[in-house]
Amino acid sequence: MVSIGSRRITVGVVLVVLIVLAGCTGTDPIGPSGNQDVYADAEADFDGENLQVDSGGVGSYYDGDGDRVVVRTAEMAVRVEEFEPAFQELRTIADDHGGYLGDRSQSSEGEWDRGTITVRVPAAEFSAARDAITDLGRVESEQVDAKDFSAEYDRRADRIERLREDEQRFEALLANASNASEATRLRSELREIRDELDRVTADQAQLERREAFSTITVTMTEPTDRKPPATYTSEWGFSDAFFAALFVGTLAIKAVIVFFGVIIPVGIAAIMLGVFGILCWRLWRVVSSGLRGLLGEGRDDSDDSRESAVADADG
Repeated sequence: MVSIGSRRITVGVVLVVLIVLAGCTGTDPIGPSGNQDVYADAEADFDGENLQVDSGGVGSYYDGDGDRVVVRTAEMAVRVEEFEPAFQELRTIADDHGGYLGDRSQSSEGEWDRGTITVRVPAAEFSAARDAITDLGRVESEQVDAKDFSAEYDRRADRIERLREDEQRFEALLANASNASEATRLRSELREIRDELDRVTADQAQLERREAFSTITVTMTEPTDRKPPATYTSEWGFSDAFFAALFVGTLAIKAVIVFFGVIIPVGIAAIMLGVFGILCWRLWRVVSSGLRGLLGEGRDDSDDSRESAVADADG
């Protein structure tokens, strides 16, 4: 016979085993229990709006600033197949996201092109625009800077509010000024308050504009295997020879223009001086001839007078 104590031990062991099995079954994430709904909700979070992973990688990570004042800038280096089509696509991306293209610089070496373009888009479109830019080619490097100006913005907003209160208070005091000296003092202080208010308001407006539009600087480069060597001239040399000849011809034309531009005025001046010299010489000849004639007639008259005097003396 089995004793009552042995039965109690057996029943206890069975109960412990059943409890352990029940606990393991209840914690199985794929088992037929109520916990399946919890995991289904978690998967829904990954497929829904709680976490979005776009093809660009990190773009959507920067969404949702709430009430913070955040200014974002990004620098991206993208390897593209063709620069000009990629540039046109970048312009389309900016237009589609309510932005525009800013500064642009481009350099070329043979058939190889490289350029840097500044894209300005609304802050709400920063992530979407950034993700669209990644589709232009292979992103080789990227840096995103997000600076939080919330504290500065709030301090400046409080300062603006206090300045406006001071402005209203001094306007009321000025309206009730009892004498001219007090009115002059109040006007001076009111002018200082308004000047500071204008300055602080302008700074706040500038920060708001920086927050409203984010800046993405995109450097697009074609594959390096298209870049010519450092000693590159051209494949056949014809184009280089043509452009060299065109350049030399342009220099020659420029030299001719400069030459005649100098020679013509100098020649005209020389001709005018020559004509003036000839006229002076001819005038001098005329004058000198006249003087010689006058001097000759005077000498003849004196000789005649002398001869008449001698004849009278002889007679």
